Amino acid sequence: MRLLWTLGTLVAAFSLAIAVSWVRYGSAAVKNGRQRNEGEGIFRLTLTPRPRQQPLVVWLGDSTLWAPPVPYTSHVAKATKGEANHVVIAFPGLDFFDYYAMLGKILEEPPEAVVMLANLRCFQRSRDDAMFRLLSALIPASELHRAMLLPLDTRDLTIARLLLNRVLRYRRARRGFYFYEGLRVMFQESDIWKQLTPKTRPARTPPNPLVPSLVEAYGPSLDWRHPVVRAMEAAVSLAARYGTRVIVLAIPIPYDLLEPLPAYSPKAEAARFQILEEAVQRSGGLFLDIHRALPRDEFRDISGHYQDAGSRRIAQLVLPILERELGFGP
Repeated sequence: MRLLWTLGTLVAAFSLAIAVSWVRYGSAAVKNGRQRNEGEGIFRLTLTPRPRQQPLVVWLGDSTLWAPPVPYTSHVAKATKGEANHVVIAFPGLDFFDYYAMLGKILEEPPEAVVMLANLRCFQRSRDDAMFRLLSALIPASELHRAMLLPLDTRDLTIARLLLNRVLRYRRARRGFYFYEGLRVMFQESDIWKQLTPKTRPARTPPNPLVPSLVEAYGPSLDWRHPVVRAMEAAVSLAARYGTRVIVLAIPIPYDLLEPLPAYSPKAEAARFQILEEAVQRSGGLFLDIHRALPRDEFRDISGHYQDAGSRRIAQLVLPILERELGFGP
């Protein structure tokens, strides 16, 4: 009986503390929590409405997809005007983990085709991917059991956080989470907390990592266990299950800058793209390999951005594939 009375007292005290905190700090805590968990806007992502008689093609990629002077998607859209609508979703550094998450929203109204860029520079085995942690909230509930089997730890995401992100799709849950998170941060950063905790020396800032060499940037060690390869298979399979045609585009790399370098291996390069092709085909997609399509003078920089001549050339190579897959054009 005494135990029940004690537990009841603790619950009542805790509830009272929460109620007082809500009255006193509610708005500030929610605001603070929202600021610490940017990305609420992803729950409101929508695709541009289009006439139902026109196929929709969604392009997913990194900065090479939209960088000036003229992206190749603009040339493709101009050539197919009146026959298809094109939506470009791109951001620097996006990879197949990000594509996989975004498909959860895109496939709510499945497009006729999805074109996903395979940029060797974005096949990092592990990295701190804040973008993917936000986008993971978009993964459909029916897909969570497959998502849990991916190497999420390589993107600093736990299964618990993945499930929490899914719950945060709901407005009431987000508001409650922001309140508790904001309250925690407010207390942690308060003056009284600083007085109660021992002083610590500021952590040393590690030196900036060396910029990877050209061969390292375009020569990741790939196999079927590589995290991004597995995410690529998951993304292609997800879109294919919805009846969407999937094209994975292995974009051009500055191969003629790589060939003179001692560390470059043409055999290793061919093996990388063979692994990607097999993974895409195994998952139900089409692999379009144009990684040797452009000479160096059609690149704007060594990071893989293109001059207008390069963009036009890519459009010329991709357009026939889209015409064949979607059944339009001459």
